[in-house]
Amino acid sequence: MAEEKRVGLHWFRKNLRLHDNPALCEAIKGSSDFLAVYILPPFIPDGNISANRWNFLIECLEDLDSGLRGLGSQLLVVQGYPGQVIPKLLQNLQVNKLTFETESEPFGKQRDAVITHLAESAGVKVVSCTSHSLYDIEQVVKANDNKAPIFFGDFLDVISTIGPPEHPVESVNKQMVSSLVHRGNSFKDCHIPLVEDLGIEKSKVTCRGSWHGGETEALKKLDAVFQEVFECLATFDELQM
Repeated sequence: MAEEKRVGLHWFRKNLRLHDNPALCEAIKGSSDFLAVYILPPFIPDGNISANRWNFLIECLEDLDSGLRGLGSQLLVVQGYPGQVIPKLLQNLQVNKLTFETESEPFGKQRDAVITHLAESAGVKVVSCTSHSLYDIEQVVKANDNKAPIFFGDFLDVISTIGPPEHPVESVNKQMVSSLVHRGNSFKDCHIPLVEDLGIEKSKVTCRGSWHGGETEALKKLDAVFQEVFECLATFDELQM
């Protein structure tokens, strides 16, 4: 008897990275196949979000897709409403497990409740993990007598009772996904659009020379900051000698 296929689908939202992404790791865990999706709105509001911000998002998606392709997968980018897109993907791709990061804002929580209900009604396991903030906001509120701490000092008092945040999870790498059966570049109609495809004038994108989106660029900047800090500390130690 052939082994049952186990397909994990990760829904990328705010956390567009391969490192320290617990929900992404959950999608891969125990799966024989793995897919990832990002959902763009069905239409782009004119003027509500700047062209530079849309360009930054597209660069983030391109970098994420590049990282996934390096692992033998790819990022599916679909325009539409999550309540319509996700159920179709679950059915068409025969998904067994859906994962996404936990949302703390009211609109997102309501949306996720609907998605979770639709997925579980179809027999799909749903797993959400905190990853956009160091602490689980619900845990912080609960530890503060079910009230959100208003002042920073109050927040520090609360987290002193909770303890330090959890350690980062392992970055997704080839070893983690080596046993998966990848579908490669089989989704030609789910490509990442250009800013022009979104109806945004290319001339309005003015940040390309200064700001670049994506985890790769962010990690470079982070390394540069740490290097600068280490050099300052070394100089300080020399002055103290």
